Amino acid sequence: MMSPKRNLSALTVELIRAEMSENRLPVVIFGASMAGEVIFYRCQELGIRVLAFCDNNIKKTGRDYCGIPVVHTKELIAHFGDVNLLIAVADIEDIIIQVERLNYTHWYPGNIFLKTVNTFHHVYSGPAEYVDYVVKTCIHCQDNYIQPDRLFLRSVDVIITERCSLKCAHCSNLMQYYEHPQNCETTQILESIAILCSVVDEINEFRVIGGEPFMNKEIHIITRALVDESKVHNVVIYTNGTILPKPEQIQGMNDPKVMVLITDYGALSKNLEPLVQSLSAAGIRYFVDNAGGWTDCAKIEKHNRPADDLKALFTECCAKNTFTLSDDKFFRCPFSANLERLGQIPVNSADRIDLALALKSGWDTSFIKKQLRAFINNMKFMSVCDYCNGRSFDAPEIEPARQIRQFLKLDLSNIQTGMPCE
Repeated sequence: MMSPKRNLSALTVELIRAEMSENRLPVVIFGASMAGEVIFYRCQELGIRVLAFCDNNIKKTGRDYCGIPVVHTKELIAHFGDVNLLIAVADIEDIIIQVERLNYTHWYPGNIFLKTVNTFHHVYSGPAEYVDYVVKTCIHCQDNYIQPDRLFLRSVDVIITERCSLKCAHCSNLMQYYEHPQNCETTQILESIAILCSVVDEINEFRVIGGEPFMNKEIHIITRALVDESKVHNVVIYTNGTILPKPEQIQGMNDPKVMVLITDYGALSKNLEPLVQSLSAAGIRYFVDNAGGWTDCAKIEKHNRPADDLKALFTECCAKNTFTLSDDKFFRCPFSANLERLGQIPVNSADRIDLALALKSGWDTSFIKKQLRAFINNMKFMSVCDYCNGRSFDAPEIEPARQIRQFLKLDLSNIQTGMPCE
């Protein structure tokens, strides 16, 4: 079996081509995404015939991408048997575990191909600057996989407000449950960022989220603090296109590290065009994405699932590595962070790491780093998972951004004492 430690740093395009030529297995790209598209066209240039993409997201399957079929990962064996897999996913560790459980041994990190590409010399389906960002992220994350001694985080969400300009019934970040939403305290946010950056080796990107982050008038202060952190490579601001930032906020985003990701909700995104014009004029990177991919994952109720079911739910969750910073605490996902912020369920300290408390308790940074590594690598499930409806890639899509008139009240009859985390 090809071990994750099998001289990955020594692999080259030439060595991979030689192995493929020798084993004569079909070539499949794992990840029907922008990085996968770039690898596909690079393979064409190199004379490598790719037969298909595979993807965990069932909503991408049953159709063509780049003119070839997309197959669900679970159906890959039935379609092709053994294959050569080029992994075009930034979170490569989870994919390697998955494909080796399926007994695939001929897998290769896609970053080796991506490093040989100049994204500005080819026309892809997305804007050139966004393609460049995706490719560099994939390269960076896969490069760090082969350095297990470093504490590298692909992405961390930082919650800066509970307020939102929309009232979405199925917001996965649970904004619909806040009766009196508030902006988060800037001083505490900056403290949280500083503490986390002091104990990790590198963070590929911080994602600035809410609610709607432009509802926080001090977003430019927070953005500038993130930009100034040497361990942070990218700062991505997620917005719904309803609010036009003020000049001082635009100025705070004017840095090569910053990208604004705008979700287009049609008529709801009333300031999308002025926002795009403003960002373009300031030379700030941005990408407009159509709304989609929403699932029914925002219900809060106690399920009383047995441990094996919780493990399965956690394993299949597409958000389990969406690390989130909230109130000096480090969470696995925005659902768990906001559920604690709402204060409606028993707090389980094993579900997050209290960074500020750790420092106040006299833990040195090496010990906090050890705790973070265990929290990231050894988690089987969280007690908070039992309140979640689940977020698997196979979940059916629902109408995005369906609006409601007022906040939703939690049904407290379903909120019971949580079970301990394993």
